[in-house]
Amino acid sequence: MKFAKEIGKGSSTRIYEHEGMAVKQFDSGYNKAAVFYEASANAFIENTGLPVPKVYSVEKIDNRWTMFMQLIDGVTIGREINEDLKAMAELHYRIHGITSPLPVNTMGVLNRKIEMNSMIDNPAKERVLKLLDSLPFGISLCHMNFHGGKVIKTARNELFVLDWIHAGAGVPESDVCKTYSIMYFISKELAEKYLEYYCQISGVELNDVMKWLPVVACDRLYEAQTDEERAQLMQWINF
Repeated sequence: MKFAKEIGKGSSTRIYEHEGMAVKQFDSGYNKAAVFYEASANAFIENTGLPVPKVYSVEKIDNRWTMFMQLIDGVTIGREINEDLKAMAELHYRIHGITSPLPVNTMGVLNRKIEMNSMIDNPAKERVLKLLDSLPFGISLCHMNFHGGKVIKTARNELFVLDWIHAGAGVPESDVCKTYSIMYFISKELAEKYLEYYCQISGVELNDVMKWLPVVACDRLYEAQTDEERAQLMQWINF
């Protein structure tokens, strides 16, 4: 089966509009467990009342795992997020107000990613792992990849959150810090403004967010696109 109308894409996915649904098709060979975790995570989160597209089914089509979902009539905020910063921060805080219904704890994921990261030498790993061990454990729902590219805005100014593959139970400050580390490479000014909004809304202290920066920088190394980005992440790691 071929889907004609492409409406989005990721590093290993293509999104299509088909018969009134959004169809997310993964590359051939994409990890089956990851596909089904994303679908089940999304289904659990639907039950929380958060604004997420509903998942209808997962099928294998032309040797590619394919997820059929609710089509949200809108556009991703993407990099043009200035006017939506406060609304995004409010939504992020709303997410964190929910006890996670998911089986994964983000702290364990972060720990494994640091231990397995071949881009970091052993002294740096030991230093960041020691920092992680000193940070609090949490059970709040955390998206762990929350940014403008994961938020759809409708014509009625409603915001819907996409792509819960990295979600799990964790500490809100770690999730906000991950968002900061992503937005920083779009605009440092907007990243700092986002932190300001989130801290005002939540009452969280800025220093408690920034304590997580070396940890989330290790995670972000896997996604770095440029030498400049990798250099900045390494600077955060070598605190």
